[in-house]
Amino acid sequence: MSTPLDLVAGLGQNMALVFALLFVEQQAQPWLARLGITARGLVTGTLFAIIALLGMQVPIHIADGVVIDARVVLVALAGAYGGIPAGITAALLVSGYRLHVGGVGALAGILAILWGAAVGCLLHRHVAAQPQQLGPWHHLALGLATAAGGLACTFALPAAMAAQAFPLYALPVLISYPLGALMLGGLLTLQHRSRADQTALQASRDRLSLATRSAGIGVWDLDVGSGRLVWDDNMYRLYQVPRDGPADTHTYQTWAKAVHPQDLPRAQDELQTALRAGQDFATTFRIVLADGRVRTIKAIAQAFRDRDGRPTRMVGVNEDITERAATEQELARHREHLEELVAARTAALARASDDARLLTQETEGARRVAVAALQEARHLQESYILAKNQAEAANRTKSEFLASMSHEIRTPLNAVLGYAQVLTRDPGLTSAHRRAVEIINRSGEHLLALITDILEMSRIEAGRSTCDAEDFALHTLLTDLHSLFQLRARDKDLTLRLVLAPGLPPYLRSDARKLRQILLNLLSNAVKFTTTGGVEVHASHHAGELVIAVRDSGPGIAEEALSQLFQPFVQLGAGRGRGEGSGLGLAISRGFARTLGGDLQAESRVGNGSTFTVRVPAAVVADGGRLVATRRQVIGLAPGMTSPRILIAEDHPDHLRLLHDLLAGGGLLVRAVSDGAAAVAAYHDWRPHLIWMDLDMPIMHGLAATQAIRALPVPTDAAPPVIIALTAATFAEDRARILAMGCDEVMHKPYREEELFTAMEQRLGIRFTWKDEAPPGSMATGAIGEAMRRGITDLGADQRQALHYAVITGDLVAITTMTQAWPDRATAAAVMTLVDQFALERLATLTTAEATPMTTSDHVDGSDAQPQPAVAMDAGSRDGAS
Repeated sequence: MSTPLDLVAGLGQNMALVFALLFVEQQAQPWLARLGITARGLVTGTLFAIIALLGMQVPIHIADGVVIDARVVLVALAGAYGGIPAGITAALLVSGYRLHVGGVGALAGILAILWGAAVGCLLHRHVAAQPQQLGPWHHLALGLATAAGGLACTFALPAAMAAQAFPLYALPVLISYPLGALMLGGLLTLQHRSRADQTALQASRDRLSLATRSAGIGVWDLDVGSGRLVWDDNMYRLYQVPRDGPADTHTYQTWAKAVHPQDLPRAQDELQTALRAGQDFATTFRIVLADGRVRTIKAIAQAFRDRDGRPTRMVGVNEDITERAATEQELARHREHLEELVAARTAALARASDDARLLTQETEGARRVAVAALQEARHLQESYILAKNQAEAANRTKSEFLASMSHEIRTPLNAVLGYAQVLTRDPGLTSAHRRAVEIINRSGEHLLALITDILEMSRIEAGRSTCDAEDFALHTLLTDLHSLFQLRARDKDLTLRLVLAPGLPPYLRSDARKLRQILLNLLSNAVKFTTTGGVEVHASHHAGELVIAVRDSGPGIAEEALSQLFQPFVQLGAGRGRGEGSGLGLAISRGFARTLGGDLQAESRVGNGSTFTVRVPAAVVADGGRLVATRRQVIGLAPGMTSPRILIAEDHPDHLRLLHDLLAGGGLLVRAVSDGAAAVAAYHDWRPHLIWMDLDMPIMHGLAATQAIRALPVPTDAAPPVIIALTAATFAEDRARILAMGCDEVMHKPYREEELFTAMEQRLGIRFTWKDEAPPGSMATGAIGEAMRRGITDLGADQRQALHYAVITGDLVAITTMTQAWPDRATAAAVMTLVDQFALERLATLTTAEATPMTTSDHVDGSDAQPQPAVAMDAGSRDGAS
């Protein structure tokens, strides 16, 4: 049994081993710094475990099988300074050896070791893994905690042995564990703090070195007594001085030799003055480099003195400020020059001030005039704003008027055209009545086209015009226009030539109606303002662009007036003198051209005529056979087709009856209602497959009825109904709004029979039996040929003159009466074809006494230009020229 003094002595022997641990850890530190945190912790824990195991070789016996040593404190310190990896490694190694030794105290010893490791790891976490922050209070707390844990672990011994060992074990443990933790922990803390200070110092040096290198600043250290001068790398670079030896030192004379001879006395004097007076040294001097270049150096230094006040060292920096000095000198010169300019300008201003005082009275008068002008300008601005608001209100009123008039005209026109189509299906009509009905139908369609043109002009002014591209026959369009203006040109003794470029494609895709309107305006102006010579139309196509130029030999347009040519309501030259037109034709034509994606340009010189060139994108169409229109009638449902249920919602009785008769005549099962609420109720009860929904209805608007129907549940065995809106509105935004409200399609009034049945075929997937027939009067102008010319020539001068007079006066009844008495029925049918197609200009050309048969060579230039059969045009109804 050992005494307490033996216990303390044994613990002292164990703690002495720690010095070996400190030495080994210090020597291994450079190698440990290269390892990761976990690897470094494992090595540190192993070193602590080795020292603890060596201490266990000289144990102090308290009782049989119970010993005490420094292993618990060392394991705790391993956790506190090395973290969890070190604490666990030390605990596992020491516990494993203690288990190997065995004895009745093995369990108590292992528990004490594990307790020490846990306490050390908790302390390491408490100081955020920075062991250099551990102080005496931390070590004392660590020692007391390990002592308390070790004493508590004695109760793991057998009861009799624990009662015998605890009194002997308590006092040495309570003394030795805190004392050992204080001593060993203090040594370890000092070592870690020293290492942290060295690391921080090295980092500070690195930062200082980086800063000086980045700024190009050199650092020097002068020993005043010996004249020994130490430079850093930047000083060598600044002075371009090679290193003399491994010490990298030079003497004071090394610096003095580099200073410019003119600056050396001053720099040395300022240096000595700073040393004597104890002041900081700050000066600027020049140095001469080895290659002869001169650089300007700024030097700043501080002197260090001994206890007697004598200077011993001076540490300073040098900075190359050559460029900065040159800039400062340049700025100084500019500053002096600026001061001279300011002085001169001040004197000039003083003289001007005297002159200004003399002009004060004149200026006051001018100010009064300016105030009056400003007031007038404000008045004009207010007038302009008022006029602008009035113009905008008028524009809105015009749009509302056009929309209203479109609806009011289209609504009765729908009945006219609809019943004309119904009558054409009556097999009991006589040929004369059928012809009259067909004339009514085509006249209504002509009126519909006129309304559409008026609305299109309104769209251009509102910026809402769109391109409706379709396939069309280019040669037909051009030759038809040629025929339209030929009589007018001959009446003025003008030539009208159509020149087609070789290879001009016969069929193109673009908006033919807008293109025709553009050419109508250009040709009308050209013929109108040309008095001698003639007009030529040149057409070509290349790179996907159609180019048509209209050239005339008229009076021309002054260059300064060309910029105003396409302005709305502007008339120039002859047009203004005559007071003809509204000045909108060219503006609308250019608007159409730009809507088509192209442009319209003008070239003119006074006395040399004018050329208007329109360029629009137009794709070539390979097959134009489908351009021959047919008008079809429905005989009934195709065999095997079941009639769908069709609901008509229309408040206008005539229109409702018309649509009911058309659809019922096609073999469909039809039900009709006269307001929107009735349409919703009929859908709920009858479940129609398709609804023709008029929009402007009483009780419930058509769009409201559409939304109400869409909101109703649809049976699982049925599909939602197809709803097609019927409206007289023609604006694109109206169509978008209608579709957004739930309609599947929009059909504009007046509608055609073929459009109705085609829409039902597409939407319902049904088929009708059609009676295909070419539209009456569809004979092309080319098909009339020489036979018609000869037939008119054979009429005789009197009959030809009477026919010509009836044509130019538009007396259709007289024309019909004449042709019915002709024995040549073929010629009579051909003339009535042109009458039905409103091609009166064409017919007037044929009936002119001087008219000669037109051949390609008379009017068309181009080796392969072959005019196609011309489509009949409305003679004189769409002139549109300004």
